[in-house]
Parts: sequence; structure tokens; C-alpha cells
Amino acid sequence: PLISCLNLRPIQACLPPRFPHPFPSMPAMFRFSLPSRLASVMALLSGTTSWAAHPSQGLWVGEVSLNAVNEATGAVGDSNTYEFRDPKVPTPTSDTAFLRLILHVNGAGQVSLLKSVAIVERSVLSGGATDLLLITDPSLYPQVPGIAKRIATAFYDFGNQQAVTAVQTLIDSATSTAVAGLATGKTQTQLEAEVQAALLPVVNGADVNAAYLNRTTGTASFITTHFFDEAAVRTIANEVARLIHVGTKRPADFIPSPASGTYLPFPADPLNGNFATLVQRAVSLQDASFYKDTRGLDAISGVVLAAASAVEATDATAPLATKQANARSAAEAARHNAADVTQAYNRFIAGSAFEGLRTAVPGPAAAAAIAEHGRGRPKTEIAGAVRLALLDQAPVAAALTAAVTLKSASLWGDPRAESAVNRILDRAADAAAAQVILSSAAPAVTAAVTAAVADAMDSTRAAPVFPSAPSADYTGFVKASDYQAAATTAAKTAAAEAFFQWKAGVTGNAELTFLTQRAVNRALTAARNRAAALPQSSILFSGSLQAGGALNGTIHLPALAPTNPFLHRRHPDHTEGFPITRRISLTVDAPPPGDSGLAGYGVSRISGTYAEELFGLHKPLGSNQDVGLRTQGTFTLNRLTFVDTLNF
Repeated sequence: PLISCLNLRPIQACLPPRFPHPFPSMPAMFRFSLPSRLASVMALLSGTTSWAAHPSQGLWVGEVSLNAVNEATGAVGDSNTYEFRDPKVPTPTSDTAFLRLILHVNGAGQVSLLKSVAIVERSVLSGGATDLLLITDPSLYPQVPGIAKRIATAFYDFGNQQAVTAVQTLIDSATSTAVAGLATGKTQTQLEAEVQAALLPVVNGADVNAAYLNRTTGTASFITTHFFDEAAVRTIANEVARLIHVGTKRPADFIPSPASGTYLPFPADPLNGNFATLVQRAVSLQDASFYKDTRGLDAISGVVLAAASAVEATDATAPLATKQANARSAAEAARHNAADVTQAYNRFIAGSAFEGLRTAVPGPAAAAAIAEHGRGRPKTEIAGAVRLALLDQAPVAAALTAAVTLKSASLWGDPRAESAVNRILDRAADAAAAQVILSSAAPAVTAAVTAAVADAMDSTRAAPVFPSAPSADYTGFVKASDYQAAATTAAKTAAAEAFFQWKAGVTGNAELTFLTQRAVNRALTAARNRAAALPQSSILFSGSLQAGGALNGTIHLPALAPTNPFLHRRHPDHTEGFPITRRISLTVDAPPPGDSGLAGYGVSRISGTYAEELFGLHKPLGSNQDVGLRTQGTFTLNRLTFVDTLNF
């Protein structure tokens, strides 16, 4: 019932009575105008915490209506010959197919496609709102008590493509090395040793987490050994602010170009060549293994874009020193985010210790302000006394303790959590002192502090997640002994099969490659099955889900995935399916101007155009054999909750 009414009624009408609106300060959303696409892109990468809550954050559920497809086959025309339409152009269908669509937007504005989500009530907050938890990982269900409402879609399924690639790389590398070694006259034993040596860097390079950040003493990694120190970050931020201030650069000029493969946005290297050196190390990190980990480049550009976005958010008439100070603060936060591989900061601001400040601070702050005002204290002393009084409160002490713990456990003493708590305390103290001077009535002071705390918390923005970060399931898979054993099996099988076929008189390179690869494929069936069955609950898309925005993403369904439509394990001809790739794009409509019927557009509901291209269900089409099955239509989404995190 919850989902069936989503496209028919306002979202609030769809929520059952025990699901009061989960965002009690929803009118505050209308105080923030929708940012430009530039601001959205820069904020997504910046990692700053000074911007307001992302206007589209939360869970969006709705429907796709497909009413056009391209034609994959021809038909006999009037001239009694086959006629084919252009496969690049979808044509209208006589009926409509409907798909359920589930998207989530995190606090940094990043959009994920979900297979399913369970909405769990954790507690009831003040004012009757419900603290909700969104779970996409079914393995977490036993850890979360209570009754959940689960929303799922059967139309979007995908596997852990990187895990599949990890096994396929073993197969391909073992095959090519064994076949190439035959030409040098090696024995089977020598061939096996050569293949083993070729697979060693594949296995070692699979655990990309270790290459990006390894805190083990004496072990080198990109972040611990090569990344910017604090002085370098400050220098970069100052130069970004200066270039924008004097008009040499616009904020948009610092956005990296995906096609370039590198990142050098400055007219002159601000670190005397060290910036370019670090970029090259990031490129090497990306190219070091089949995984293509882009986090190094993302971390570098994140620091630069954080500084640029902070300057853009600063008053254009402000002096250079002010812009540089704001740029430095934002860039330093982005540096800490680069080392926060466990999302410790995001977990903190989504946790109960931080969220509890929303209700724990206003009452004591108002009482302390009224008491100090009664003693005739001036405004500054009232604010100081209020802050000291708040530090004695158990919820505040708990939040600060958690923030300090996070800081001490981080690589470089990450202060973001502690700063977030202090910002709330400072604003609460200032608001209480200012209001009590005007009116010492408890309701008025409490209301002023409540508004200040809510504003401070809502402006504490989540840090972005790097798209190439591996999942825990992937890391566990490539670090397990089974993956190491698969490499050994691949080497032995490739060497034995290649040598056998060569001795049997098969000398053609193509034939040897085919037969050897087939044998290794069979030998690694168990590993391939494990990789294909690894869960993947969400896929990160690029772009923004907001009025006038656009999204793009690719999902993969492995050949051995349990849900592959061509896989029938009990049929001898269908023990393996075909890998399926789906390229999806969504273009969000802009609201028609002056239409009062769409007053909630962009806030509670959005719509737009949906397009998809599928590969693997049919042979490629077109003269270049590069066109898949294309379909398009429209989509409508309704926001179900403003919760901006998944699984915590």
C-alpha cells in the first residue's frame, strides 16, 4: 500500500500513522534555493561541512514507464525485402512496461541505485518524528531489532563486477602467459613457474585498499607515504582562492576532465612540481592493477575543489584573506576525508550521539542563559556561561567524547566531528545570549536555541564517498585463501593444457588460446561462482538528482550470477549465462514556471526522461556492431524520507 500510492498522492499522505513525517523541520528545506549544477558537482567532491543539507538527500521511490524500444530485427517490406529501422532510434510501442525504481541521495548529493531497502524505526524523536534507519545490506538484518518496511524491485539486479574481474584477470593472464611461453620452447614445469610469476602481481594488486591506505608501520601506501601534508594543502587552498579572486580562474575551471586521465588545473604548479608528481603517483595507483582505483585522483581533486567551492560560497566582495581562510578550512576537511576510508565521520554525524544534541541542548542552554541574565551578566559572559553549562550535560559530554575518540583514531587527527559538535554549542550559546537580552521568557529562549541548533545540525554536511572505493565483500574475497588458491590452479591448468595441446599438434595462437582459456575457465568454476554471487546492494551513479539535473550509471549482471536469465544450472546447455551490461541515464525535468500544481516539485517529487541500453541479451546492432537494445520512457519519483545515509 505504501508504494502503490506513491505516484498518486503527495508523499506525506502515503506514510502510515506510525510513520510521522521523519523531517520535522521540513519547511526549512524551502529556505535553501536549489544550487547550480556547478555548485552541486563541486560540493559532491569537496568534503566540506559548511554547506546546507543537500536539497535532494533522502530515499526516492517511484516508477519507470517504458514506451519505446529500438528494433532488433527487420521485417519484409513492400518490395519483398527485409527492411531495418535505424537501431539507434527507439520507436513507440503499442503498450507500456512499468518498472519500480529506487534511488538514494546521500548527504553529499551522490546518487545510488538500490535493489531494495528496509526502513526501520529506531526511535521516536521529540515532536513525534521517527528516527529511521535505511538498510540495503540484508546481512545487517539480524543486528537491527524492530519491524521494518521493505521496498524492493525485481527489475534492477547487479553483481560485484570487480570481484568477477578479479577472477577473469587470473584466467586471461594465465592463458596469455602460457600460450606466449610455448614459443620459447619451455617445458611444462618452466611454463607453470612463468605463469605463477605473472599472476603474482595480479593477486597482490587485487587488494587496492592496501595500496591506497595502509597504516601498518613501515608499509608504503598512497595516502600515508605520498599524499599532501597540511602545509601543502594550505598552499593549494591559498592559490585556488587567489586565482579565483583575481579572475584568472573560475571555480568551474578546477573540475577535472574525465577524458584527460590526469589533473593539472593550475597555470603554474603551486608546490614547485610536487603537485604534478603526486598526480602521476595517483595515475600509477589507478593503473597498477585491473581494479583501476581512481581514489588517488579523486582525493587530489577533492582538496582543490573543496577550496574552490568554499571561495564560491564566500561573498565575492570579501577580501582575499577571508576567501583564503575559508578555502584552507574546506581543503583541510577534504584531506581528512581522503584518509577516512571507513566513513567514520559520516557515521558520527548520522549516529545517536550527534543527533541527540538536537533535543539535549536547547533546554539546558535556555535555563543557563536565563539564570545568567538574572545575575545581570552582559551578552558575552552569558554566552560563555551557557557553553560551560552545556559541557556539564551528559549527552554533550558523550558526543564530545565520541568526537575526540574519532579524532585520536584517525590518521591525521581528523577534527571534523569535534568541530561539528563545537559549532552546535557555539551557536546554541550565542542564540541563547542574544534572545535572553530581548526576552527572558523560557519558551522564547528555548525556541531560539532550538532553531539555532537545528540550523547548525542541518548545515553539517556529510562527506562524499569515493566512487571507486571497494566494498567489504570484494576486499574479503580477494584477501581470502580461496583467491590465492585460484591463482595457483589457474597457473597449473594453463601450463598443462597449453603444453598438452601444443604437443598434440595445435600450433595456431588463436586455437591454443581458446582451448587453454576454456580449460582454465572450467578449473576456476568454483571461484567464478563465488565472485558472481557476491552481494552488491547499491551502485553509485554520476550526476545529480534535482530539477534540471541528469544521472548516468552502468550495472553489470555476471554470467554466473544466480539471477542471470540465461543460467539454468540443471540444463547441460545452460550451465553458464551471458554477462549483461545495462547503461542507464535519467534526465530530470525542470518544474514548469508558475504552475501552482507543482509546488512540491523538486522537494517531494520529481519526474523526467529515462533511457537504457542493454548489452548481452542480443547481438550488438548497427553497422559498427556497437548498439545494444535501447529503450526509453519516463520516470516519476517521490521522496519517502530525508535520511541521507545507508546502513548506519
